Amino acid sequence: MIGSAFKKLAAEYGLKVDRGVAYGSLQGYAVTFCEGSGWKRIVFSTLFQDPVQKTMFTDALQAVDVQKEYRVTNLSVAPNGVLVDFQDNPGTMGKIRAFLAWFLPLLQEHQATLYNICPQCGCEVTTGKWMLNNGVASFMHDGCAQKAIRDVDGENERRKQEDIQLLHMVSSSLS
Repeated sequence: MIGSAFKKLAAEYGLKVDRGVAYGSLQGYAVTFCEGSGWKRIVFSTLFQDPVQKTMFTDALQAVDVQKEYRVTNLSVAPNGVLVDFQDNPGTMGKIRAFLAWFLPLLQEHQATLYNICPQCGCEVTTGKWMLNNGVASFMHDGCAQKAIRDVDGENERRKQEDIQLLHMVSSSLS
């Protein structure tokens, strides 16, 4: 679930709140806000199509003590986005606002893709839809969204079959 402070910030940025998260376009970047006990998370669904820019972006992040400056406990750059976890205690929302003021220009400077670039195929999305996958929102082509749904369904089916096999092995060993 997303708490009232994050809902308020989401409203300030024009994000949609649905299914326990806030998501949408934040200064042109696909973003998701979520939180749990003692933490808040922001995920940017973006690509760095130029590997040199991605390296320079990572170097710029490491040049700042984000833990001390913004209460960031984890900052991960993945192939399809950036995940930022914050320690949640009094004053965290002010730290998040300051972080976003520092971070969003870095994304732009290092040519991170905007929300209208599909994170699945890397092409521009002229008509598409927002998809929530594992609590992270991305704007995708309809075809890429359907492929993502099939991939998730396939992974769920694979796990179900593994669970059934494990159950059979356990019950066989008990017999």
